[in-house]
Amino acid sequence: MSAARPLTIGFAIPGDLATPTGGYRYDRMVMDGLGAFGISVIHVPLSSRYPAPDQATRHATADLIRHTKVDLWLVDGLAFGAFGPVELAAFSVPVIALVHHALCDETGLDADTAAGLLASEKQALVRAKAVIVTSPQTADRVHHLFGLSADRVHVAVPGVVIPKLIEDQSRDRLALLCVGSVSPRKGYDLLVAALAPLQGRAWHLNIAGRLDDRDTTESLRRQIDQSGLAGHITLCGALDDAALESLWASHDVLLFPSRYEGYGMVLTEALAHGLAVLCSDQVPAAEGLPAPAVTRLGVEDRHSWTRHIGAWLATPALVRTARQSARNTASLLPQWRDTAAGIAKIVHDLSQSVKKSNGPAR
Repeated sequence: MSAARPLTIGFAIPGDLATPTGGYRYDRMVMDGLGAFGISVIHVPLSSRYPAPDQATRHATADLIRHTKVDLWLVDGLAFGAFGPVELAAFSVPVIALVHHALCDETGLDADTAAGLLASEKQALVRAKAVIVTSPQTADRVHHLFGLSADRVHVAVPGVVIPKLIEDQSRDRLALLCVGSVSPRKGYDLLVAALAPLQGRAWHLNIAGRLDDRDTTESLRRQIDQSGLAGHITLCGALDDAALESLWASHDVLLFPSRYEGYGMVLTEALAHGLAVLCSDQVPAAEGLPAPAVTRLGVEDRHSWTRHIGAWLATPALVRTARQSARNTASLLPQWRDTAAGIAKIVHDLSQSVKKSNGPAR
């Protein structure tokens, strides 16, 4: 008797898989991890035009779907939420959608664009046999927005890799870090406003993330200059994994002022690297994590942000205590194998359900 053929899924992802964002990192780690659970993954790159494809892109994607032979599809929501009838009609096997956050929830969208994305994502998700999200909060949001039944929505929170940490190094200034693309949703404008009263004190902030949004980036640069913080804040741009590891090792605190997150992977990555975290109350990854490792403040409460960072500057022992708490908390975080195992179970369960519904082979 021949060995059973491994289950093969096509993982369709728009844009460059190496892009240094949390969503793409999640996709990479899942792709790498599913093999341990008897699943063969075919990476199917889609156009970076998604989630705003033209008709030529839609037809090219449909052709790609039709000509890729797999047992199931897993499609990143950045593309799937914008799929229309052309792409959806091309699927001949079941589809699982991976939703990092609802497309219409992106900060800064005009009303017409948000409404269009809401309609297209609802149409697409109705077609999916299962939907994977990265947090319970996103599961609730997906249910509310799209009316999906609870049994079709599954949570697979991101994992972490715990590095070998060196002993805390004494520094002559508080080393602050932000990690994430410069965009309206990330709230860097709120953070600069909170830091402005602390001008001239012993701190420096590095912001590591893509600068593709030129209007938001230029607005942020002007705000930094006008606030007198040019000597305090550096926009580092996008960094590869090695450069980012170096930044983790040389900083004390992650600042995460986001207006909205589907999960917020960078928060758990910071804890894994022994950084204390000061974040907004819109980051699901912070739910249930202890202080002082993680402190949550109102996303628009600029004065509380100023006071909290000012207290760290006045009493460095508070930072040391928070960093030790972060190290202790890191051991409680899920690992990437846990994430892959959860997704593998969803894939296998759906595969078995399809086989049962199709009946015995003839």
